[in-house]
Amino acid sequence: MAYPYDLGLHSRPVSGASAGAQVWFDRGLNWTYGYNHEEAIVCYRRALDEAPDCTMAHWGIAYAAGPNYNMPWSLFDARTKAKALSLAWDATQAALAGLDNVSPVEAALIRALPARYPQATPIEDQSGWDRDFADAMRQVHAAFPDDAEVATIFAEALMNLSPWKMWDIDAGGVPRQAETLECQRVLERHLARPGGMSHPGLLHLYIHLMEMSPEPEKALKAA
Repeated sequence: MAYPYDLGLHSRPVSGASAGAQVWFDRGLNWTYGYNHEEAIVCYRRALDEAPDCTMAHWGIAYAAGPNYNMPWSLFDARTKAKALSLAWDATQAALAGLDNVSPVEAALIRALPARYPQATPIEDQSGWDRDFADAMRQVHAAFPDDAEVATIFAEALMNLSPWKMWDIDAGGVPRQAETLECQRVLERHLARPGGMSHPGLLHLYIHLMEMSPEPEKALKAA
């Protein structure tokens, strides 16, 4: 299964995946963590081609269709937002329909998606959805505190509440509305766990979190 990109060795085994589907799911996950969401969706779709019952590939499409730290909802134009939300909604419904075929942690990740995408049509200000998703992922993380994928998705949900405003540079502190310190605790705990310093999602998010902090040198260990 030749592929022109070296995405590293990170893998997350998922329910219902054939060997080929697992390869494509892992590629999708790594592209998701690298913020190339369009290519991630291509890979998740290839996983479904290989194994139509790979429910987590639907989760991947739904998650990757939405916002990230570099591209919050507020930067989507109307057409792009409507297209993204339509794709995310359909994939969410497909993932929910496959809940009987997944593990408990996978089910928890899937059940959090409706907070991220509560409807199929956009509204002008979708920032409230970001807050609802962060709250939903906080519950998933509380239930599965040692799961690195859960921690990564939770940390990004927290960062998406205040993209590029996690720190008050002038004051050297944290803006009132930002969940910076909770996010830092989650990421640092998981980076210190076995395998943490080779997890692409944790590393990428920690760089973004700390590069504009009062201690930017902390980002270097992740870089």
